[in-house]
Amino acid sequence: MSTRCLVLASLLASGYAYSNTSPLVAWTFSSLSPLPVAGSISSSFIEPILENISNSENICENDAIVVVEQPGLHASDLRTLSSSSPLSLFLSSAASTLQLPYLRYSPTSSESTPLEDLVSILARRCALPVITLVDHEVDKFAQLVRGRSRYIAHVQPYALGEEKWKRSLDINRRADAIYDVLHSLSAPKSHLVLLTGRQDPSSSDLPLIPTTDSPSLLAPNSTLPAGGILKRYQVLTPALITTLLVALGVLVPVIFFGISALARIQAPARMEPPKKFNAMEKKTQ
Repeated sequence: MSTRCLVLASLLASGYAYSNTSPLVAWTFSSLSPLPVAGSISSSFIEPILENISNSENICENDAIVVVEQPGLHASDLRTLSSSSPLSLFLSSAASTLQLPYLRYSPTSSESTPLEDLVSILARRCALPVITLVDHEVDKFAQLVRGRSRYIAHVQPYALGEEKWKRSLDINRRADAIYDVLHSLSAPKSHLVLLTGRQDPSSSDLPLIPTTDSPSLLAPNSTLPAGGILKRYQVLTPALITTLLVALGVLVPVIFFGISALARIQAPARMEPPKKFNAMEKKTQ
């Protein structure tokens, strides 16, 4: 019984550790401002990682910085995208990439999000104009940035509820629009793109279980594996964890019952000859 409790507890801890998390995917085509190496990042929160990126020595060498917020984005959403999707094409051809699957937002009373703070910091530091797009205006991206050689584009969500949008469809739609813009305009030549999720602020108050033993991530400048992006990400989704818990709840009692039943089965008593019985003497008589 204690073994079963330990197994169930470990599965619950694994699932809860990745709840209310969002991935951060970033890439740049500028070799002068490489992104941090994923293996060197120990924080489970997004704020220090964004600060690390904003403090990069050559961050302002990028002609364009595109920041995209996707409400409710999960690592599993990106893992389902095909290798021919715009995001996969971006990552496979970028000079530097960063992919972190499970990040949390630190509890804060600030009204602005970490990405909004990042945009403000970079706008001041790099003296770049900020073009803000709401969710339903993403298709107007090309029209709004046309004629500008340097800018920061911030794509914000219009509806924060996960039930109001389709994840993969919106991810592809946003990526298609950004892809068309960056390839149809003569400028900019180099750019930095950051894609992450926006969480419910109340979810940040929940305790976070350390995820230092999370699976290995794609290193910068690495080639994407066959199939969807983030293929090497953790696959313990809530649905899978629930299925495992139900299966264990049914199978473990059956196994314990079978072992107990086998242990109760007694072997038949051995038929031993009398102590004074001598087979040779019996034969000679």
